[in-house]
Amino acid sequence: MKLVNAMLAGLLAATLVGCHGSAGPTGVLEVTPIQSLVDEPVHVRVTGLNPGQRIALSASMPELEGARWASRATFTAGADGVVDLDRDAPDAGDYSGVDGMGLIASMAVQGPATTTGASAETDGGFVLRISLSGGASIDLRRVVLASAVTTHELTIAADRVSGLLALPAHPTGPGVLLIGGSEGGLSKSMTWVAEVLAAHGYPALAIAYFHAPGLPGELQNIPIEYFATAARLLPGPVRVVGYSRGSEAAMLLSGLYPDLVAGAVLVSPAASVHVGFPNGGNAWTYHGAAQTQIPFDAIAGPVLAFVGTDDQIWPSGSYVQTLQYRLGQRLDTLEVDGAGHEMLGVPYLSFDPAVTQPLTGEQLDLGGTRLGDEQARRQTWAALLHFLATPPAH
Repeated sequence: MKLVNAMLAGLLAATLVGCHGSAGPTGVLEVTPIQSLVDEPVHVRVTGLNPGQRIALSASMPELEGARWASRATFTAGADGVVDLDRDAPDAGDYSGVDGMGLIASMAVQGPATTTGASAETDGGFVLRISLSGGASIDLRRVVLASAVTTHELTIAADRVSGLLALPAHPTGPGVLLIGGSEGGLSKSMTWVAEVLAAHGYPALAIAYFHAPGLPGELQNIPIEYFATAARLLPGPVRVVGYSRGSEAAMLLSGLYPDLVAGAVLVSPAASVHVGFPNGGNAWTYHGAAQTQIPFDAIAGPVLAFVGTDDQIWPSGSYVQTLQYRLGQRLDTLEVDGAGHEMLGVPYLSFDPAVTQPLTGEQLDLGGTRLGDEQARRQTWAALLHFLATPPAH
């Protein structure tokens, strides 16, 4: 679904008042569109330069997730006097190679957030700034929560489920249930996925199932019936997306409720049921009994697995081989070379693969790199949208 105001989508040009490197004529900075969904690419060009003229471009946000973000790269104009990020690789900077979204995707945390300037987090999205060093700047808005989407915060007391439900005004695809991993709670990245999927026409529910108000404090004795309750809040049969430990819940739900689930996406998946986290015991229950085996034979819908070759949390590559044996032709796999454990999310914003485990305080290396995982997110996001748009075979 394209959420681009027709007037704003027109070409915005700003005359440059200076350049970096060799002297040359005033150029024109072009950024289009200046309003778009966060998962849609932006096109950046500088025209009216001398062939061989050097310029520097930067991207910045004073505030996102409590931090200040920025990136920078230098370029040399081609024979046509143009620097086009969709065509030209930077000479130096925070990314390499031809990548039209490289300048934006390579933004990294530079320090604590500031509260000044136009490029701050706003309701429904955020604003970032593209600038020429010493010259003009253009602000563009990246939409996370589209105007055609409504969100509902669900609570255990009122809904028997904790999470965020995002509903498009005009649904065009199946409901999507999002289940996170051993971090527990409900992360902002998960709610972003739900909101952007809804902007594409898919009703989506991101849920917490432990380490949140009204829920168990750790991943132990979590009833699979809880996920079935969540799935029934969506138009069905649903597609379920399970991240890491959440892949176990996704497969259990798919096998125990085959009429409720029409397909599963497994991100850095397990191939069996692990013990509870972080203190052991049973992770999952069904009708009050420990659920220690995944009923592979009962999983009726298609399954798509995403795996990175540099997963440092567990051997998801080996697990996928086991899944291939157990699921056969029901399983498709997308393997991304060099990607780490965290490889599915809204693309074009890269995050540090070093994180703190919320329950234990342990510093974790998820594998991969910021920019490598960003490339993986572009691939897995496109594959997820294709999976959701493809009706399951009967």
